[in-house]
Amino acid sequence: MDSFKQFNRVLDIYDRLKKGEIITKEDAINRYCVSSKTIERDIKSINIYLEGKDKENVKFDKKLKGYVYKRDEVKEFSEIEKYCICKILLDSRAFKKEELNSLFDKILNYDYNSKRLESIKSSLFSEREHYKELCHKKFLIKQIDELNKVITEQKRIEIEYINLKKERKKRVIYPLAIIFSEMYFYLIGKDYREKEDLKGNYLDYDFEELKCFRIDRIESFKVLDKFKIEYAKRFNEGDFKAKIHFMFGGGLKRYKFEYTGESIEFIMDKLPNVRILSQNKDKYLMTVETYGNGIEMWFKSQGSKIKILENI
Repeated sequence: MDSFKQFNRVLDIYDRLKKGEIITKEDAINRYCVSSKTIERDIKSINIYLEGKDKENVKFDKKLKGYVYKRDEVKEFSEIEKYCICKILLDSRAFKKEELNSLFDKILNYDYNSKRLESIKSSLFSEREHYKELCHKKFLIKQIDELNKVITEQKRIEIEYINLKKERKKRVIYPLAIIFSEMYFYLIGKDYREKEDLKGNYLDYDFEELKCFRIDRIESFKVLDKFKIEYAKRFNEGDFKAKIHFMFGGGLKRYKFEYTGESIEFIMDKLPNVRILSQNKDKYLMTVETYGNGIEMWFKSQGSKIKILENI
């Protein structure tokens, strides 16, 4: 019976510490009706258990006057890092509110400095409370996980997709990557064409052939057969994102344009692969390569600041 009580007590202490509670000796003695020495032995037992778990341990914090659970600082987000992640999630508007709240609860859960944690939660409260979901109101995390698995396993899939015209279509595709852009998650893939896709036993494709499917518009999908991709042909998300805008696919194009304005940094950040050809005071001659014509929507949004000179 005593060993059973000890087992439950140690588990309860461990569980409370993992949740970020500060456990004082006085509180533990009164709560569990045991001696100070017993609490010290319980903490020692927890630390023996944690020895092989990536430098996790329980320590007595003199400032907080209690035992706290700590992990290797390199593998733990600081308070301000957690705050920054939450701000990015809020601004993205990518998830339903329930999914967002679940992410927030996990990000902000483990923190032994409860005063600092409460301060962060308080500073995020108003923005979190008035968070506006996107119109599709779909749960995405589970579907993203399932699609990521078929990408990793290199399996062809048949999707049921609702296009911009609200038409429901079935398409067979080779899924290659998941990308987030401008509020939405996209599945990047190549349409299946019998006997035209394979080079030897491997999938062959060019960036110009790739399609972008908004994941919230994929009603369902079923897994088909496996396919292979040569190492040299693996999808390069960084290169693709640098050369595509508003997720409009299409052939590779080269634009030469003139930018007149004070914030050249904004242009360089928006178009990572842009090159400056010449500069005359606040007027810049620039060139950029991109897939499709989605970039033209962005050019137009800049008004008289951007003038397209060539479109090759």
